[in-house]
Amino acid sequence: KITQNLLCLRSKILKREDFCSDKAQNAVNPDGLTSILTKRERKSAFSKRSSDYSLYPKRLSKDNRLIFLKWGILLFGDKMKKKLNSIFKVTAVSLIAGVMFFAVGYSYLTVTQKEDVTDNSVSSVPYYSVPENAGVMFETGSRKTFIYLDFEEETASVIFADDLKNYNSEIYGYCVDYRIKTDDELLAGIIDILGGIDIEFENEILNCTGIQVLELIKSQNDASAFRRIVTEKIIESIGEKGMTGEDFLYIIENSKTNLTLPDCYFWTEHIANLCKRVRYVN
Repeated sequence: KITQNLLCLRSKILKREDFCSDKAQNAVNPDGLTSILTKRERKSAFSKRSSDYSLYPKRLSKDNRLIFLKWGILLFGDKMKKKLNSIFKVTAVSLIAGVMFFAVGYSYLTVTQKEDVTDNSVSSVPYYSVPENAGVMFETGSRKTFIYLDFEEETASVIFADDLKNYNSEIYGYCVDYRIKTDDELLAGIIDILGGIDIEFENEILNCTGIQVLELIKSQNDASAFRRIVTEKIIESIGEKGMTGEDFLYIIENSKTNLTLPDCYFWTEHIANLCKRVRYVN
């Protein structure tokens, strides 16, 4: 007789439920427990054994599980290593390319900025970098000194015109563009701006300040001749040290003149060269 438990097990076997259990496998195995099946059912179970085993394989033992796990790690581990290596190579190439692109861009910007600074250092207005020629008349009382600034040839011409009482827009063929009327205090201030001038006095070379030069002028028998020497020394010192915009502004503010700062704005770049090549007309 088939007990109730065997009947339930038989029903599960026929419905392919719980087929992976040991009891079920023995039940359908012709060499095992088959008393719960009829001959027809046992024959059907024997013929379907291979297909049933493929659908419901037996559970792996612990050893088999370890072997399967090891093979899985080896198989998938190699694939993961290859993927990681490829990802690492792509990342490295991308980083190197990015660094090279950044370096090339930075060097290009640096070179272009240096070129712009070099171009702008000559003059902020390129077409007006060389000023127009100008004639300047210095008047200190009855004493007159005319300086013609030839910026094209980079030369200066000096005329001592103390004996010239009347003149209009020209002097000895030179055009008088600007007039500067002042006193000896401006002369002393210019000497101090230049750091003093070297004067030969009693067979000695003295570096004199503006006040000292004025005192020497007063002590001379021929003051006009000594003033010419002082003028030559001032021009020589300007040729060595040059003049700034502030120096010209000092002259404009301490004299009566039609000269303005925009008129002599570009003179600072050329005045030193002009004073190195001076021609004294008289």
